[in-house]
Amino acid sequence: MSTIARPSAPPPAAATRWTGTLDRSAVAWLAVLALTAVGAYLRYANLGTLGFRWDEDLSSLAVKAILEHGIPELPSGMIYLRGGAFLYLMAFSAQVFGFGEFGLRLPAALFGIGLIPLAFVFGRALFDARVGLVAAALIAFSIWDVEFARYARFYSAFAFFYVLTVLSIWRYRVQSTSVGGGWVCIVLALLTITLPDLGYTLCLP
Repeated sequence: MSTIARPSAPPPAAATRWTGTLDRSAVAWLAVLALTAVGAYLRYANLGTLGFRWDEDLSSLAVKAILEHGIPELPSGMIYLRGGAFLYLMAFSAQVFGFGEFGLRLPAALFGIGLIPLAFVFGRALFDARVGLVAAALIAFSIWDVEFARYARFYSAFAFFYVLTVLSIWRYRVQSTSVGGGWVCIVLALLTITLPDLGYTLCLP
């Protein structure tokens, strides 16, 4: 006798929800990857042929002193401490890629690019993936963010670490309390404070 094949049972609702969530997450990250690629192009294009502007000259003098003497001493004899460890990161980049516009601006460009996926993670953590994508898109195409990432100063690094610090505070002090996470927040906040004075706003209650 021939048997009648029964229709296969539908997958459990939980499995369907899991698959749908996985697909949406993958699509969101593909969108973030595309935004990051476009943002990287905007920040890298002609990075070494812009000509030094405004305070970039001051940063270049401090970096040159680090390469020569190990400390950011300006020709006036003043030790230039603004920017903290970022000056040494610029010095390392200049040592590797040459003391020029590209080598001095590369660290700022990298932090500017990194801010795009970080904005997505931040928006998704506080709200949802749609808000995260809007935040990432705003950062990727923001004229201010593009310009600061093409500027041999510490402003794009400050924006990156500020958002990362606030995200860590949200994760480890609001959503759940963690002693180790608390120390991560403190270290990130101290690192941010070594950049522009606006970092001190992290100390507000």
